[in-house]
Amino acid sequence: MAYGLAILIGLLFFAALFPLSFLLGQGAYFEQADAAQHVSGWLLFAADRWRLPLLLTQRVDSPTGVPIFLTDSIPLVALLLKPFYGLLPDGFHYFGIWHLIIRIGQAVGGVYLIRGLGCRSLFAALAAALFFLCWPANLFRLGHTALATHALLLVALAFYVRARLYGWRTSRTHLAFAVLDATALLTHPYLGIVVLAVHVAFAIDRAWLERKPLEGLGYLAATSGGLALLLWPLGYFANTIRSSGGFAHYSMNLLSPLCGSDFAPCTLMDATGGQYEGMNALGLGTFVLLPFALFVSRRRLLPMIGSAPGLMLVMLGLTAYALSNIIWFGPAIVGHYKVPHLLIPLIDIFRVSGRFFWLVGYGILAFGLAALLLEKRTWAKLLILAALIVQWADTTSFRNAIREQTSAPALYDFEDWKTAFPDLRHIDIYPAYRCDTSIPDAPYAFLQLLAARVGATINTSYVARPSSRCGAGDRGGTGRLPADNLFVALNGETTHRPALISKAIADGLCRNVAVRDQTLLMCSNDPRVNWAALGPAVQPVLP
Repeated sequence: MAYGLAILIGLLFFAALFPLSFLLGQGAYFEQADAAQHVSGWLLFAADRWRLPLLLTQRVDSPTGVPIFLTDSIPLVALLLKPFYGLLPDGFHYFGIWHLIIRIGQAVGGVYLIRGLGCRSLFAALAAALFFLCWPANLFRLGHTALATHALLLVALAFYVRARLYGWRTSRTHLAFAVLDATALLTHPYLGIVVLAVHVAFAIDRAWLERKPLEGLGYLAATSGGLALLLWPLGYFANTIRSSGGFAHYSMNLLSPLCGSDFAPCTLMDATGGQYEGMNALGLGTFVLLPFALFVSRRRLLPMIGSAPGLMLVMLGLTAYALSNIIWFGPAIVGHYKVPHLLIPLIDIFRVSGRFFWLVGYGILAFGLAALLLEKRTWAKLLILAALIVQWADTTSFRNAIREQTSAPALYDFEDWKTAFPDLRHIDIYPAYRCDTSIPDAPYAFLQLLAARVGATINTSYVARPSSRCGAGDRGGTGRLPADNLFVALNGETTHRPALISKAIADGLCRNVAVRDQTLLMCSNDPRVNWAALGPAVQPVLP
């Protein structure tokens, strides 16, 4: 009954915020920014043949290719659906559906965690489902579908709690964690590493309790070996994760838990220009709960902490990592240290440090909620209801933003582009992504999505960790353009523009095409090209 209620609440929450068109994968949301990257990554991967590594597609950044964990296309789902790609509707993707899974998962995961803490009433299920659905850091993550799958973090905490409180067998618990580790890593590596940290916390605490440290190490070694065997053929250990810096830039501000929600005393605290990634507001409703939760738990709080040294160590470590080596309190730096050399490879991969506080925030909420739910007294229930109302009101702007962003109509009609370029097989863009940092991301996101929707390959990749092979794919000579290629030069770019494009302009093969607020120089030698299909956005190019 409790989980049925959680599913119903998750469904109603989704229905209140997301239109049906979004569930079907339609609208402007999927055609720009990160979402366009996710969608195009899946479509290009699905249209490609199977390769090794298994997540590699050579249809983007052609001919080298990229693995689609770099496009954040939820590899777990992509691998499961790719064999059925030919049976799916044209342009089908699963990201709208995944947002429904996120909302249901958030409610069910919250109920699973709170019931593990001994709160098994329907009221507890109702409170947990709504509180975890109204979590600011999750609502804020609309733009990044895979990263918003916070239910995996809730289940990890629930596994830890249930294993400790209900005496799960050690082997069973490690197996459950191993499956969850793999699921999280194949959803998004950031979620995977945090789930793995909870697994390590359990191993430490079970070894502490049973005085069997070697057994815990053995299980962790077996899990690590199994994960390596899983991830190796998928390409996770290939030399494709490029260092982009940003560890201290994308950190969490010390004031972040207090700031950013509607009733907070401060707006989203961003001292670096990248601390939006450290958005970790707890919400005013949580702060209503905490003083009373601490009071009713005052006698057992220290024994609880002392019984879970591994979990406490992990929580402190995640908090320290989220703050990074440059610690900000509002606009002021209050601490700084040099990153140990051994940690540099880690921070090169997991550079967006502010995300690592998510688990800590959920732990704080679970503690506050469970402490009062276990009171069984009327005043505690009334307080929880009041806190829930406050939390709901405090996150109103997040829900309004979701409604606004998910209801915007589609920006492009890709059928017009298919009509304009009926024989298109490849798109060449000059310069490649991030080779000229003055060019915004938007045209690259559009062109990568265009390639995916019309069935073409593309010579660059719009990903978080782009290739630095600038100029490597430039075509020399003054020959004719291949008939099935579309050549695109961005923002009047001349430095990286091949000579054959200059010749194409002289031959009258190029047009200026307005795509939203960008003008793209496009050249095609296809005798069947139909520029008129793109309407007034197309203008001639003078030699």
